[in-house]
Amino acid sequence: MDIKVSVIITTYNMESYIKCCIDSVLEQTLDGIEVIVIDDGSTDKTKNVIEQNYSLYDNLHYVYEENAGAGVARNMAIDIARGEYLLFMDADDKYPNTDCVEKLYATAKNNGAKICGGNIIIFDGSNEKEEYKAGMGNIKHTVNGFIDSVDFFYLFGHTRYIYQRQMIIDNNIRYLSCRRFEDQTFIIRSLAAAQKLYELDYPVYWCRRSEIKGVSRRSWIETFKGYRDTIKVLIDCNMRLMFAENIKNILSSFASRWQLMGFVNDPEVTMIAEEIERVLRKNDWTNDSLKELIDIAADVDRRVRLITADKKIIIYGVGKNTISFMNEYEEYLQDRIVGMAVTQKNNDNSLFAGKYPVKRIEDYVDEKNEVVVLVTPSGNNKKEIIAKLTDLGFSNIIDVEIVSR
Repeated sequence: MDIKVSVIITTYNMESYIKCCIDSVLEQTLDGIEVIVIDDGSTDKTKNVIEQNYSLYDNLHYVYEENAGAGVARNMAIDIARGEYLLFMDADDKYPNTDCVEKLYATAKNNGAKICGGNIIIFDGSNEKEEYKAGMGNIKHTVNGFIDSVDFFYLFGHTRYIYQRQMIIDNNIRYLSCRRFEDQTFIIRSLAAAQKLYELDYPVYWCRRSEIKGVSRRSWIETFKGYRDTIKVLIDCNMRLMFAENIKNILSSFASRWQLMGFVNDPEVTMIAEEIERVLRKNDWTNDSLKELIDIAADVDRRVRLITADKKIIIYGVGKNTISFMNEYEEYLQDRIVGMAVTQKNNDNSLFAGKYPVKRIEDYVDEKNEVVVLVTPSGNNKKEIIAKLTDLGFSNIIDVEIVSR
């Protein structure tokens, strides 16, 4: 069989989802697909599910390895893949349509693209929404066409791309061996090698995203390693725009975890932080300093914890930053939280509605002298929110974005 695409699935204890994932591949309309499932040391019934359902499929290859992380598992699959192009999947995800692989393959082939990416649908357990749509990672919002890699800035979504395998082999592009944030350098190096990517405006990947709580210290250290290597590769590959669009978020996330998880005296994390600071100071790409952001995070944490017991608290925001902030501080603050504030009330404000009132900030004006407003959003939204709060007469405002990641 002429193998056009190798679909690589990595799995770890995903017995509940692995069949749905594999079925979505086998249902694809494109002929010439091989499926490579790398089981990263599962201790559940994943192996039984695969053996009972797919033992007769000649194009499905199952490999069990001792647990070493998804990056190592994907690298193993790259070495044994035979397809002209490569696709990667996580075992709890699926293809949203039966022609996703065909669309990606045909678009790449017809346009001579070494890397081609489509749209991502996210399922949060209740609702589906487009997480990434073609054109979002480019200032010109190019769709169904090529973008020069240096003009692209979206750092995530490695599973939305189809990659020319020979390009991956020739440039020795592999995933990091750290267990978290291992995907980003693969994207960066692939984009740099291809020099341009084709943006396909079509949903090609469905991703299951659940709220993550209680991430271990070891997992965060692995993430910090990924941050460090991502910064290095962005610079090495001269991806200046992608660096500029992502560096503040990376450094702020590091600073937040450093403070909230008490890494201040951890020698391994300190060494990683020092490496990052040295890399940043070797070039003129940014004035941001990890050390300064760590100090800011410590100051914000101190200010939040010094809010006096007689003060009521309003949390401004209901998005991802707010969820992260509440995971860390809700138990400490909950008796004093009187509600959540939003700029515009809509149906998407329902996440906290069952527990706290969710109102437009104007509806809290009568309490402006008795409350402390904690602002979680980032970027331009944050600037506009703080300006609006000031105009409305709120004087006790704390920007907590840096500890909301």
